[in-house]
Amino acid sequence: MAKYYTDLVNRGFNELHPVMVDLIVREMKKRYRADWWDEILRALQDQNDLPYYGDEEDLIDSLDRANCVRLIFRRHKDLFYDFQTANKCKAWASELLNIRNDIAHDSARDMPQKDAERYLDTMARLAASIDRRAADRIQELYQEARSTADDIARPAPEGFYPEADQSSAAQDDFDLLDLNDPDVVQLTGLSRKLTINGETLAYPVYRVRLDKLYYNDRNDRILTWISQYNDENGVEDLSGLEREEYNRIIEDFIVKSNPAAIEKTRNNIALVNQREPGVTLSDGRIIDGNRRFTCLRMLHREDPGVNYFETVILAQTPADSAKQIKLLELAIQHGEEQKVDYSLIDTAIGAYLDIVDTGLITREEYAASTNETLGEVQKKLDVAELVLEFLDFMHTPGQYHIARDLQVFSVFTELIPLLNKCRNDGERDALKRSVFTNTMLATFGDQRKYIRNLKSLFGTQPYKTYIQRENKAAEQIAEEMERYGIGGMEDLKDFVASQTDWKAELSLSFDKALNQSRKAQTRNKPAKNVGRCIDLLMEIDTDIFAKLTEEERGSLRAQFAKLSEVTAMIAGELPDA
Repeated sequence: MAKYYTDLVNRGFNELHPVMVDLIVREMKKRYRADWWDEILRALQDQNDLPYYGDEEDLIDSLDRANCVRLIFRRHKDLFYDFQTANKCKAWASELLNIRNDIAHDSARDMPQKDAERYLDTMARLAASIDRRAADRIQELYQEARSTADDIARPAPEGFYPEADQSSAAQDDFDLLDLNDPDVVQLTGLSRKLTINGETLAYPVYRVRLDKLYYNDRNDRILTWISQYNDENGVEDLSGLEREEYNRIIEDFIVKSNPAAIEKTRNNIALVNQREPGVTLSDGRIIDGNRRFTCLRMLHREDPGVNYFETVILAQTPADSAKQIKLLELAIQHGEEQKVDYSLIDTAIGAYLDIVDTGLITREEYAASTNETLGEVQKKLDVAELVLEFLDFMHTPGQYHIARDLQVFSVFTELIPLLNKCRNDGERDALKRSVFTNTMLATFGDQRKYIRNLKSLFGTQPYKTYIQRENKAAEQIAEEMERYGIGGMEDLKDFVASQTDWKAELSLSFDKALNQSRKAQTRNKPAKNVGRCIDLLMEIDTDIFAKLTEEERGSLRAQFAKLSEVTAMIAGELPDA
């Protein structure tokens, strides 16, 4: 019997395997240099099918599917720099280990369609974090498996999806599903699977004329850009604009948020047309697919024949519009497709505004929609709270784009564990003032290196002296900020540019504290090493001695004798008291 679905999954693995190998070899070499293969052997020490040495080409060839998946599961933090991506890839790798076992057990029966669909979906998600082209090829296999599903023809349910907020961009009494105009809306034979309200269905895809659609201004991808526009233009929102002007402004935000991704998507659509359908409410608001819509608008200006956006159209009701639109956006763009290219600042601030500031949704609703744990959601909120404090510190409250431009997410993410180690509010405030001041002034070019060094310094005696000097400096800088009268990004830039003396002094103070700490660590290293040796020796189970052969006992006695010689020799180097 032909194994149609099993063959599709095997073909997916064939696409995924080489990109996993490339990732593993590249990142392990980058981190461990000449010891990269030793680290792989250490990670896979329970496997007996890898060579201990050999030509590099032979070593790489020995990394089969299963071992690649194991390495991603076990060393995800070595292979992916972003912790959220790393954790998601670990979860997908865990499922792929089970997939591999299912495929390996040969039987007379083909794999069930639903299993093949889920397996290929997992492969595509993992591949998207490594190589977009491989992900596209696996996605084609997924679509092939999906096209034979029993629920492929089920219609989209009505009654859940809300009416978008009415503005000039949203046309009154306009419903794409009610239009009987093939020049505007055309039903295709395609479908897209969505999971909404816990139910997974295949929704029909339509071709909709570009001028009948408009951007979703609640998209977290552009949150800081809208903040910047409002600040620079003295407006509160964009709702009063006509549709084309509204679209033109937000298109600019989408392009600026990731120009390289726009160029890549634009070229891809120009070459092979739109491949992934978007998701749109029936009034024309785009919930998913803003980047594709942007690229089609750009191509339309060059060629008027490019004039349609392929999208699912969701029916609407007038209830709870703002909340339902947000939950729908989160579910599609974060929970279902696992998008990884959103600005982390935008995502964190968006979560804070929706959960804490406006109370639009709860932590539990956000977590369910994005397929995250409550702990992961809380981390976003903790970072967002630091961002808001930082903006207040700089006299630029609510100007989220400033935090985006200063790229503070990684610094504040690493700062939170240090704040949790502080013994009281006074210590926490002192640490925050120090980090806020250095981040604002861009004292250090490499902020990740700065926060790593701060973590190594934290809690030492030199740190206590350093943080006292820092806070005296921070108080004086804060007084200068008050006199300067900062009101926005341009004022802040001018102020920072005028603080070259303080930047030099803060940098010198930090280097001095680091050198003092490193010297202390060097002096303490012998005692720590001896302590570790003692701990290891104390872990020896002496009961096993009786089970050793005479040859093994002799070897052990010789090692103890050698150990005594070494300890006596090193102890003899210690000066007399």
